[in-house]
Amino acid sequence: MSAASSPSSPPPEGGPGAGLLQAFEAWLSLAPGPIFPRARELYRLKYSLDGREASGSHRLFVVRESIDESCESDGEGGRIGVVTIRAIRLAVVRWQARTPLNLEEAEAYLAERWGLHDRSLQLLQEPWFRDGGPQAQFDAPLGLQHTYRAPLPATPADDTGNGAQISSG
Repeated sequence: MSAASSPSSPPPEGGPGAGLLQAFEAWLSLAPGPIFPRARELYRLKYSLDGREASGSHRLFVVRESIDESCESDGEGGRIGVVTIRAIRLAVVRWQARTPLNLEEAEAYLAERWGLHDRSLQLLQEPWFRDGGPQAQFDAPLGLQHTYRAPLPATPADDTGNGAQISSG
């Protein structure tokens, strides 16, 4: 997304560490916009938070996200569009392996690479997208999100005080 980003606030207790938050923001910077849901879904399935040059035996993927859009005043009679994207569910994948996922190894990867502990991993029978490997899923830590803000163009309705509001989610 090309809109200005808000500064990241400190993560909540039990939330993502700086490395995970930075990886999420980098991942988002290359993702198709929310207006392209099919392309965005394919991106989620193909590209991990580890980055395109990842070489380890495990990868971390975004399984589910929420996208909230709203509109707020800029304090000068204009409007600002606000889009907040939150990771809801993540998957740790033993990359391109045929053998079952070892939960202890997955937990060690999450702790060492991302600083995530005690995530209550749920082992799934089906492999990740296109036989990417065995997977376990878990709820994303609170605070794994990013907010974009951008000025909205004035509309004729704005002159009468009847401007449209953007809301979904």
